[in-house]
Amino acid sequence: MAHADESRDFAGKLIFRTIGATFLTLSLVANPLVLRPRFWNMEVAARSIAIDATLIAVGAGLILLRRWAAIVALVVVGYLSVAFGGSVGAVMALLFLILLFSAVLCWRSMQWGN
Repeated sequence: MAHADESRDFAGKLIFRTIGATFLTLSLVANPLVLRPRFWNMEVAARSIAIDATLIAVGAGLILLRRWAAIVALVVVGYLSVAFGGSVGAVMALLFLILLFSAVLCWRSMQWGN
């Protein structure tokens, strides 16, 4: 039985670290320096800074296997799956289910922080 727990923890850790690396990569690709908005104003700048900060923090937290990062990622992806419709919402809903399933399976191997 210990072997099944170890492989379940390994799979969950791998999934969380992969999703964390994806969040970090997305923060680099969705950076406003790469994709400049058409009109710069305070609202656009504040939104892009907030999105970048959230993606970087959650990505680093998932790579380090932090429980708070898993919860924040579930909330953000759940919101995005409801906010967007069509195929983007379906992809976000699938990502939400993968995150939820992984969080339930390897919750014991994660930690809150220091």
